[in-house]
Amino acid sequence: MSRSDIFTRSLIALLVSSVALSSHAADDNSASGQSRHGDTDSEDATVLHTLTISGSKIPKKAVELTHSVTVVNESQIKEEAYTDVTEILRKQAGIEFKQSGGPGQFNYMKLRGLASKNILVVLDGVKINKPSRGDTGNLLSQLDPDSIERIEILRGPQATLYGANNSAGVIVITTKSGTVSEAKIGVEAGSLGWRKGTLSARDVIATNAGRVNYSFNASDTDSDNTHEHEFFEDTTLQAKLSVDTDRISVGISGLDIDNTFGYAELDETYAELESRNEHWAFQTPDPEQFSETTQQVISLFVDHQITPAWSHKLQASRSKNTYTINDPYNGFLGVQIANVDGIVEGVSAGDPIYVYDRLYPGLEAAPLDGSETATDIEANYEDRVDQYNYDLLYQADAGNVLVGIEHLQQQAEQSGSYGESDNDDEQLSYYANGDIKLLDNTLTLALGVRYDDYESWGEQTTGNIGVSWQFTPVATLYSNVGTSFTPATLSQLYNPTYGVETLGPEDGMTYELGIRVGPETDAWHLEATYWNTQIDDAIFYDYTAENPRSSSGFGQYNNGAEARSNGIELQGDYAITPTLTLYGNYTYTDSDYRPVGDVWKRTVQIARNKGNIGLAYRQDALTLGLNAYYAGPRLRWKGDVEMKEYVRIDFSSRYSLTDALAVTTRVENLLDEDIEEGLGYEEPGVYAIVGVDYSF
Repeated sequence: MSRSDIFTRSLIALLVSSVALSSHAADDNSASGQSRHGDTDSEDATVLHTLTISGSKIPKKAVELTHSVTVVNESQIKEEAYTDVTEILRKQAGIEFKQSGGPGQFNYMKLRGLASKNILVVLDGVKINKPSRGDTGNLLSQLDPDSIERIEILRGPQATLYGANNSAGVIVITTKSGTVSEAKIGVEAGSLGWRKGTLSARDVIATNAGRVNYSFNASDTDSDNTHEHEFFEDTTLQAKLSVDTDRISVGISGLDIDNTFGYAELDETYAELESRNEHWAFQTPDPEQFSETTQQVISLFVDHQITPAWSHKLQASRSKNTYTINDPYNGFLGVQIANVDGIVEGVSAGDPIYVYDRLYPGLEAAPLDGSETATDIEANYEDRVDQYNYDLLYQADAGNVLVGIEHLQQQAEQSGSYGESDNDDEQLSYYANGDIKLLDNTLTLALGVRYDDYESWGEQTTGNIGVSWQFTPVATLYSNVGTSFTPATLSQLYNPTYGVETLGPEDGMTYELGIRVGPETDAWHLEATYWNTQIDDAIFYDYTAENPRSSSGFGQYNNGAEARSNGIELQGDYAITPTLTLYGNYTYTDSDYRPVGDVWKRTVQIARNKGNIGLAYRQDALTLGLNAYYAGPRLRWKGDVEMKEYVRIDFSSRYSLTDALAVTTRVENLLDEDIEEGLGYEEPGVYAIVGVDYSF
């Protein structure tokens, strides 16, 4: 029997059960459960005791969670005039980025010292990590913040809810819905030739049977970048429609991103370095080198409140991503000036170097005509995931239970200069999660278990157990232990040159302990969390493995490495006055990895220390924000030399000239700090954007 048949039969069984429950709905009025689609927490809710977390799939107050969580709502995004989701997330505890250059360029996210393949991104209930590589690529630097209603950062493994790829955590993004009545147009302009236009509309329309909610957001961005011929072009369309009654919500949501960015070639030392003085790097503009990305997410859902306590939800969705690399042979590109002796044999510092397309000085002396090794590059990738979910939820004062089925069909295609492949995988999952409340609802015990069956490599069972104890009216202790896994990507399994079909998953275990302190008002809040994550059988590229498919005869993916990460997250806020709030966070991360047969080494691109501290002023028509972001020294990609620490000061403002017209500003790196996130890449320096929007 195929996995599709098993999923269908399991779904029918659960639907029959829910129909039976529904027949008793008229007699069941004693439970205090709340409809998921009827939950209408205020957009401006910031009080920890009342803020409801939906990414846990069991709607619950944040104070009841057994792990660390952060929520960023729409009003915060609007007030601080963000142009990039990267900057929203960088401001949160535990998250850091390697971003190479200006708007829309290459973007690599880390959370709790783990790589982006260990961070699951969920958009409107749809997993959007790519099966070919395990992460979301550069999507977070391309997604328009104006289309977002809410971001929830669930730290630590959430495998019993979401399955694979979340040993570090899950980022749940909810796009805008018709929760309010408004229509708006806006324009922005600023540094590096930034130009952006937006158009949006949303409303709630009452009907005899219930209400209709809709939203639509469109944006178009065009920007230059830090080097000649670099550019960033992005069009984002987002829409959502739902028809709601007291007991049923039926809806559809969609997101479409079309992005192109051109980038300069990075030439740098590939040898091991003993100091920064030996490092050289320069970026050579290339007028015909660019990448194209498209991302589509479409989802259909039905949410039914069977009784006051029982509800269920069926969701069918598709996520599709295409990525194309274009780098035709240009011949002669230009001249760079050597900054270190010996970049090319016989070249001294200050001498010119004649740069040809994809010829790297330092590896060999470049032939003057550049014709011996230069080649055209065009590579095409397509990832597609069809996802089907069914959840049955019971909610009551004494506790909650969620059981569900998930079916995924994944496909990854590759063509062009790096080989041809077309591979797929199928996954069937069953999960159960729940909690029970004791001691007059001050003690919450949570338990979860999940079984995943992959057609490509086999089965995996994960579990978690957690506790949250509100031992005083203002203080809560929480702790969680959870297992997780990161499967081999379809590229690691089936790449025509380097793939190994026998690869197993990486296995993770995380311990977490924390405390939340704060009154039921928004006067002040503090949270401190310690985590410890161990990953076994980590997948790595083994340069020593014999491989007749490779031109060198060596190199392929393998299991057997280890990784570990532990640290402390501190975050809090304090209302100095009713209009002025001080906030901050600090993260200490100790992250290491151990290659097979080797010793533990510090993980590259991870700062041991990072943090934010800032002030937010809100009064009537004016909001002001000032934030200082600190990133400590990080090892470059090769693990031999450190990049410099830096402090970046950002400023934001929003002023409503009238009820309809508002002006926004955002200035990043206000003091023009010398920033290194990728050694050798030039950063924009001071970066400023001004915007105007009109609501009607």
